[in-house]
Amino acid sequence: LLTDLHGKEQEYLEAMQNDIEPQQDLLDEIQSKQQRAINLSDEKVQLAVQTYDLVDKCIRKLDADLKLFDAQLSAEEREKFNNRKDDFRLQTLNAPQSDMPVDPDEPIYCTCRRVSFGDMVQCDAPHCHYEWFHFECVGLSQAPKGKWYCPQCRGKSSTNMAH
Repeated sequence: LLTDLHGKEQEYLEAMQNDIEPQQDLLDEIQSKQQRAINLSDEKVQLAVQTYDLVDKCIRKLDADLKLFDAQLSAEEREKFNNRKDDFRLQTLNAPQSDMPVDPDEPIYCTCRRVSFGDMVQCDAPHCHYEWFHFECVGLSQAPKGKWYCPQCRGKSSTNMAH
C-alpha cells in the first residue's frame, strides 16, 4: 500500500513539475490510499493496545493466583519448598562448568571469575576491581540494605571508598 501510494505521489509531483494539470482522479486515489494507510495504522495500534491489555490481565491474574497460593501454603510446606529451592541452587552451582556453554565474549565478574548468573550484588566502591559478585561467593543469602562493599574494598581505607 505504501509503495503504491509513494508511486502515485511521485506521479503527481512529476505532473506538477511539468506544468501538467494533475487529474482529479489521481488526487482522489492518493487521498484514498492515504486514508487506507491511516486506517491500517490505527488498526495496528488498537491491536497492540488490546494485546497489551490481554497480557496485563493475564499477569494480574497470575499475580493474584500466586498470592492466593502463597497464602494457602502452610509453614511446613513453605519450609519444604524453600529447602528444595536451595537444593536446586546448590546443584546448579556445583554443575560441571563444561555443561554450561558460555559465550566467550560474555564478561566475567566476581572473585570466582565466572559469568553473571543467579543473584548478584554490586560493590558500591567506585573503583572496585570486580564490581559484581555472586551472592554465594561473598556469603550473602539476600540483597543487602544500603551500601555494600566487597571484602577487598572493605579492606581499603574509607577515604578511597568516598571518591
